[in-house]
Amino acid sequence: LRQGEELYRTLTQNLPNGVVFLFDRDMRFMGAEGTELQIFGLPKEEFQGKTLHETVLPETYKLIEPAYRSTLQGTPMCIEIPYNNQVYLIQTFPVKDENSKILTGLAIFQNVTNRKQAEAKIIKLNQALNRRVKELQTLLEVIPTGIGIAEDPECRTIRANPALAKLLGIPIDANASLSAPNDERPTNFKVYQSGRELAPEELAMQYATTHGVEILDSEIEVVRNDGVRINLSQYAAPLFDEDGKVRGCVSIFLDITQRNQAERKLQAARDQLQTVLEAVPGIVSWVSSDLCYLGVNKHLADSFNLSPEAFVGQDIGFLASGNGFREFVQNFFAGDQSEALYELKSISADRSYLIVAQKYDQNKAAFLIGIDITEQKRVEEELRQKTEELAEINRVKDEFVAVLSHELRTPMHNLHGWAQLLLTESEMDEALKIEGLETIERNARLQVRLIDDLLDLARMQKGEMNLEIEPVDLASVIRSATDTIRLSAETKGIQIQLHLDAAVSNVLGDAIRLQQVVWNLLSNAIKFSSKNESVEVRLEQVESQAQITVIDRGRGIEAEFIPFVFERFSQRDASTTRSAGGLGLGLAIALTIVQLHNGNITAASAGFGRGSTFTVRLPIVTMKKQLSND
Repeated sequence: LRQGEELYRTLTQNLPNGVVFLFDRDMRFMGAEGTELQIFGLPKEEFQGKTLHETVLPETYKLIEPAYRSTLQGTPMCIEIPYNNQVYLIQTFPVKDENSKILTGLAIFQNVTNRKQAEAKIIKLNQALNRRVKELQTLLEVIPTGIGIAEDPECRTIRANPALAKLLGIPIDANASLSAPNDERPTNFKVYQSGRELAPEELAMQYATTHGVEILDSEIEVVRNDGVRINLSQYAAPLFDEDGKVRGCVSIFLDITQRNQAERKLQAARDQLQTVLEAVPGIVSWVSSDLCYLGVNKHLADSFNLSPEAFVGQDIGFLASGNGFREFVQNFFAGDQSEALYELKSISADRSYLIVAQKYDQNKAAFLIGIDITEQKRVEEELRQKTEELAEINRVKDEFVAVLSHELRTPMHNLHGWAQLLLTESEMDEALKIEGLETIERNARLQVRLIDDLLDLARMQKGEMNLEIEPVDLASVIRSATDTIRLSAETKGIQIQLHLDAAVSNVLGDAIRLQQVVWNLLSNAIKFSSKNESVEVRLEQVESQAQITVIDRGRGIEAEFIPFVFERFSQRDASTTRSAGGLGLGLAIALTIVQLHNGNITAASAGFGRGSTFTVRLPIVTMKKQLSND
């Protein structure tokens, strides 16, 4: 009994969160001690002498009573019961005397609520952890990415998931480590990088664990004994224990074989495209819808002395603006059409291009191919000019034919009229007869002049106008031409005033042709002067040239007509009703003759109604040159 009491005191003093009861064979409490007595709602003194049934609720009694009874029968019990929202662990023990006779029972009530809650949490955590482990294991098994896990710092054992085992051609339960012991090391594959076989210590996982660093995007090639070659992108990271020491490694292997093959095919296609683009004689570019260059061919880059790479990302107007090119591309992307044409004029290079635009990549980009049409434009311009020239020649020809017909018909009518009159009138007055003969002679002279001009024109066109070269006194030439045309001048009351410098040196030339020049200039001056006016002829020496100037105060020349005054068939009024006659050949013939004499002839006028001035300059002959020619 004393031993029981001693045990009872020891338990009550050292039992946290619990109560110790001592009860007799009738389940009547003999003592109660502990920190949890309040759960029964009675102070410990009131437990003395009361039965279990009297101190607990009926439903609790039903849970505890079997344990008490079993204990009094000699069998210890241990049960858990809920009570008052708490969980209690009840342990019952029989108390025996030295003869093993059961004297009393001992019941220990211990509040294990916190422990049960902690155990429940641990169970849930273990369940969650097991689920995660199963999920991870399932992921490793089904994921198409190869994964290797080493659980030792030397990576001597590497577990491979099914995807990695398939890539390496090894069984799923085989060791995938090339640094494994010889009897475990796989021999059916080798690992290469940049064409060189890697030693075990150079492999990504081994290097990561040895140096404690991560390996990112290390590209390797696995060559299997069955001839299969696989390109892999490998990532490796070391695993550390609680002390920060490397304990293993995990690695991911991405199969990039198809990607590499696609990249090689794409690069080959790009190379082929680049070859084609380089062979294209025009300029080629491809641009984005935000008007930036994606690339250009070498021909376009060379035209700006830049590399093709210098264009990438630049705005398409960064080298040239104001030619409408950027606006064309902008409008092209804004529109619905998938292709368009644009004619581009390159001001800096003086070239013309036909731009063919074609959208691609869902209208986010476009090819722009420029075909050099400079030569075509030049030919078109030449054809246009030739067409205009032919049209002008045709017009001039028609006008010339009309004028020639008029110029021939008028004197022929006069000749025919007077000839008939002289033949039919036998008793014609002598004065009238003389007038008729003079008219016939004058019109015949006009016919001869027209024919001479036409013959000169033919000689000019064939380059057969020959000169009889000799020293020529220009003063004598001018006087002879003046005498020849004086009668025409006097008919209109026009005076010809000569201002001739006798000191002017001779020129080398054809006196007859030079007289023709002066006669043509005088004839024009008289033709376009009003009656009773004067025409002035000057001869002077200007430096090393002899200068002949014919000045009239007649109708003058409009400024816009002066550039054409020496052209063949050129007349200010080419109609058949004009007041002045002629074919428009005199000044053209004069120009040719002067040029054959190495001289020049110019025309000037202050405008309509203010007269005109024609100036002829011819090189004079020095004594030395004259002797040489002689």
